[in-house]
Amino acid sequence: MNNSFFSKFTPKEPKFFPLLKGIVEVIKSASYLMLEFVEKGNHANAADYYKKIKDEERKGDTLSNKIFDELNAT
Repeated sequence: MNNSFFSKFTPKEPKFFPLLKGIVEVIKSASYLMLEFVEKGNHANAADYYKKIKDEERKGDTLSNKIFDELNAT
């Protein structure tokens, strides 16, 4: 059933799943950090939260670069 309607939506390259899952985990982690800061944070620990969220952003950037590298290679 390779020519079915749903086959158009199935990925041909499964190597993207772990990368996309990694992006989701980074977004989730950064979101939780932001929520925690809004609920419990103050000016005294704002820099700590900023650093943690920035680290998550860097992880996301690394994963995004890997995704684009893989896309360019296919």
